[in-house]
Amino acid sequence: MINPLLLGVVFFLASLWPACSAAKSFFTATPLRSVYEALADNHPRRAYQELSLALNKGQLDPSGKHWTKAGEIILEQTQCGRQLVNASADGSHLRVTYSIQSNPRRQFTYQILVSSLGKHESLDFEFMDVKDHPWFSGSLPASETAATYKSPEWLAPFPSGAYTLRVNQTNRYSIFIAPEGNKDWLDPWSRTGKMGVRLPAQMKGCPPVTLAQSWLDKDYNALAPPVFLNKQDAITLPTNPPDGALWYSAAVSLFYYHGGIQIEFQQRATIPVTWLPKKQGKNDIEMTKLKYKTSK
Repeated sequence: MINPLLLGVVFFLASLWPACSAAKSFFTATPLRSVYEALADNHPRRAYQELSLALNKGQLDPSGKHWTKAGEIILEQTQCGRQLVNASADGSHLRVTYSIQSNPRRQFTYQILVSSLGKHESLDFEFMDVKDHPWFSGSLPASETAATYKSPEWLAPFPSGAYTLRVNQTNRYSIFIAPEGNKDWLDPWSRTGKMGVRLPAQMKGCPPVTLAQSWLDKDYNALAPPVFLNKQDAITLPTNPPDGALWYSAAVSLFYYHGGIQIEFQQRATIPVTWLPKKQGKNDIEMTKLKYKTSK
């Protein structure tokens, strides 16, 4: 039987043990342990650094089952990542978009977009993985207005993990690509005149998740700025495409920040206008009624 006095001394000594040691002893020894310890100690910036280190070493499960949740907590505790500093210069004028695109044949393509959100000098950039292997390089000439560079398209998803955008050979920005959870945000294959929508959860302190639609010409260029829709479970497909429109496109986007640079995850579904429900005129409606009566 344990001596009650001895037990009391043990508890007293435990109460004097530093809080950080108690937190450290709580977590299993995994590559994410230092991330959890930093979060438990209320140091989200340190947690971000530890997560970056683990991702860059390739130590984490590529399925992202655990590290993506840790990343969400870090974002929530740093004003959606605005307080994270991971570049030598302000990148608030830049956006990197990881876009998953689908078509009516249930095929997916994957693409990175690098955008300057306003007036900018000439920009040269490389997008690299943790082994410094360049996935693509590109440039944006100096301009008074916003501009976007689109990478080549890939038929397979980018492996989840850490990537780096190097701008003008000097500034480096980290981008974490999670498993393709945004592949299921839109379902464009319904024949009911609707497109299914499954919006991702809104992260605390981050810009609102957006749902938008646009019309594209034969070269997939937008005919007008996108129209933002109310959040809903489905999009009722329009029946009146404008002149020159050959494609209808809808996109769901989620935004956050890494030290000033804006990160966007997007799923875009594009269907030909011939797939859209046709607007019924008076004669079409009368013929439908007649067909219904005959079948009865």
